[in-house]
Amino acid sequence: MARAVPVALLVVCLLVGSASGYAAPPPSNSSDQLDDDGRTADLEMLGLDSPSRSDVSTQGVDVSTAVAIQHDAARSAIDRRAFEISFGGAEDDQERRELVFQAATDVEIGISGLRAENRALRSDYVDGTVGPDAYVRGRVESNARADQLRTDLELTQRYADRVPQLTMRSRLESLRVALTGADGPVSDRLEATIVGGEPTTSVYVRASSDGRVLSVITGEQYVREAYRSDVWTPDTTTGVAFDEAVARTNELYPVAFNSSRNIGRGVGEHGAGTYQISMEVREGDIVTYLDGDTRNVFFETRRFGLAAIEQGPAVAASDNGTRLVVNRTYDGGPLRVAAFDNATRTPVDVTTVVDGSPHRTGPDGVVWVLDPDGPTEVVAVGEAGNVSVDVLPISPTLVDVQPIE
Repeated sequence: MARAVPVALLVVCLLVGSASGYAAPPPSNSSDQLDDDGRTADLEMLGLDSPSRSDVSTQGVDVSTAVAIQHDAARSAIDRRAFEISFGGAEDDQERRELVFQAATDVEIGISGLRAENRALRSDYVDGTVGPDAYVRGRVESNARADQLRTDLELTQRYADRVPQLTMRSRLESLRVALTGADGPVSDRLEATIVGGEPTTSVYVRASSDGRVLSVITGEQYVREAYRSDVWTPDTTTGVAFDEAVARTNELYPVAFNSSRNIGRGVGEHGAGTYQISMEVREGDIVTYLDGDTRNVFFETRRFGLAAIEQGPAVAASDNGTRLVVNRTYDGGPLRVAAFDNATRTPVDVTTVVDGSPHRTGPDGVVWVLDPDGPTEVVAVGEAGNVSVDVLPISPTLVDVQPIE
C-alpha cells in the first residue's frame, strides 16, 4: 500500500548489542510463573481506551469478499477511465478545472463514507451484531476501498497539474492524509489471504467505537497495526514545529524513541499538519503518525522479527515425558511455545493447543502464536499424555494519548 515519503528526515543511529536469545528451560519439574515484565512489552504501543471486544480469528479464501473487492476495483477503474475521456474531450481549461474539482469532491465523499462504514462496522462488532470473521472481512473490504481512493487521488493530482493556474495540492494533500489509518500492513495481509494470494492466517482482533488493533504472525515476523479515530482531527491542517514534533514523540515513546533500545529514528512531515515517525529498535521497526493539532499519535504499525523479540518470562511445566515452556507476552502479542523431551531436553515435534486452537511446533519444537486476551491455557499433546500451563498476559506500556473532548 502506498505511503507518503517524509520530506524532512532527522536520523540518529545508536549502536547496541544484539537481542538476547532464548534461554534453556529451568530444570525444575514444577509449574512456575514469574511476575517481571518482558523487554518487548516495555516498548510503548498505541492501544484502545474505550470499551472494546477482542477475538482471534482464522481467515482463508472468501469468495464473496474477493468478488466484492474485484467488483469495486473494476467500477473504480471504469470511473477513472471515464474521467480521463471527459478531461481529454473538454473544450477549455474552465471545463477541465470543473472536472478536476468534481473528482476531488468525489474522493472526499468516498473518504467520508469510508469513515462512516468503519465506525458502523466497529460498533456492530463491539455490540455483538457481527462476529470476528465478519468484522475482519468488512475490514478487508474497507482496506481495498482505501487503496482505490488513493489511486483516485493520484490520478486527480496528475490531471490537476495539467490545468494552467490550478493549485489543488493543499486540498489533495489533506485528502491523502485523511486516508492515513484507513489501511495498514495487517489489513493488507488479510486482504491477500482472503483473495487467495496468501495462506490461511490467524489474526488477533480488538476493536472499539473509536479504533482497532490487528496483529498477525506471518513468516518470521510479528506485524501489528493500531488506529484511533478519537484522538486526531483529519479535517484540520494545524501543525506544530518540527522540534515540537520531536519533543512530543520523545514524551510518548521514551523507550522506543530515545533510549538504548533505539538504533535509528526518523521524523518527517507527513502533510496537512501531521508527522510520520520511524523508530528502529532491536526487534524491528515501529512507524507512527502524530497529529500536530491534537499532539496525539493516531496510527501506528510495527514489524518485529520473531528471532529478535526479547521474550517475556517463562511459564514451564513437565508431565508425561514432555516439558512445555511458554514465554509470556501481552494480549494480541507474539506468544512463544516450546516443547522438549523432559529426559533429554531435546526439542520435540508435537501438537500444542492454545486457547482451544491447535498449532504444530515442528522439528525445532517451537511455534509462535498470537496470545488471546486474558489468562490462556496452553497444552502440549504428547504420546504418553498431555502437559499444560496457564499463562497470564503482561501489561503493555500504552502510549498516553488523549481523546478529543
